[in-house]
Amino acid sequence: MFKVGDTVVYGTNGTCEIVEISEFDFTGEKTLYYVLRPKGDKSSLIYVPTDNKDLTSKMKYTLDEDEIRKLIESVADFEPLWVDNAIARKQRCRDIVASGDRRELICMVKNLYHREKQMKAKGGKLNMTDEQYYRTAIKMLCDEFSDVLKISHEKLIPILTGEKELPPKASA
Repeated sequence: MFKVGDTVVYGTNGTCEIVEISEFDFTGEKTLYYVLRPKGDKSSLIYVPTDNKDLTSKMKYTLDEDEIRKLIESVADFEPLWVDNAIARKQRCRDIVASGDRRELICMVKNLYHREKQMKAKGGKLNMTDEQYYRTAIKMLCDEFSDVLKISHEKLIPILTGEKELPPKASA
């Protein structure tokens, strides 16, 4: 069970702090909720019923620096593989975002980034759906990774796309 003060990643909402665990009556009966405050939007609160496995499964502890570094290194040699069928690609992207699997998100970002680069070279661009999934995945990864690695989103994106290497770990 999570506790107050824990930092978690919650679905597409990014990194959140658990600020409270309390009972609320939103539906006619009191239920225990995790109250999350997104780090990127201090004015918002998200209420997650502690007994709702579908919603609590979207809450994941943030990775530590070593875990993030290993994850990024594990996909460094990933070769982007484009799915031509737009419907199949959309479903695959939807599934990856819904799962929140960070490795899959990085691979998806690399795929979409390299496709966008190819399209720009020909004077085109990604379609709107691909662009939305690209931005969502970037946000999900950067919110967590930037906070832990102390690297800005702008500097992290080229690392995630394979254009640059992760800088050496700061000595302790």
